[in-house]
Amino acid sequence: AIFLGANEPHAYLSGDIIECMATSDNVVRAGLTPKFKDVEVLIEMLTYDYGEAQNRILNGTNWDQFTTVTQLEEGQCTRDSKDQASAVDAPNARQGLDIRVYDPPIPEFVVARMVLTTPQIPHVLKPVAGPSVLLIIQGHGQLTVPDDNHTVPLQPGHVFFIAADTALTIQQDAQSPDELMCYRAFCIIE
Repeated sequence: AIFLGANEPHAYLSGDIIECMATSDNVVRAGLTPKFKDVEVLIEMLTYDYGEAQNRILNGTNWDQFTTVTQLEEGQCTRDSKDQASAVDAPNARQGLDIRVYDPPIPEFVVARMVLTTPQIPHVLKPVAGPSVLLIIQGHGQLTVPDDNHTVPLQPGHVFFIAADTALTIQQDAQSPDELMCYRAFCIIE
């Protein structure tokens, strides 16, 4: 993952990406798009800062620094009231669940990449204090809100808004040919 601050240019030349940006109305294009291009404004607004590419890379960290993930027995769905930013509940709590959190040097958002690799094992994602957006990229599964026991199917292209302080249970379908991969963008409110 990489982080580019405000007024820094970027372009997508090939491949798939997940882009998350703070709310703004300052998207300015200068090329490589059929959309409106405003080269003069772009030239005026750029920072023209330079540096090593390594300084822009976000390697990601384990999810447990922000919230806990608890593996539950099938059919069990509970919400734990412990504070966010606590440690993982047990050494094997994330078995079958790979989570990397990318925390850029801005307060507006954090992005978590979650990959479920073991079908039919439900994982509870504890609540975060701010709102979230969840984007399903690959695979199939179910998402349950334990507080109201509401379950929705997950498949590529689905996008969900998650209210602040909402616990979730996420599970990969047994018949899904692919791992369940999703991205969650959220704000850490302290």
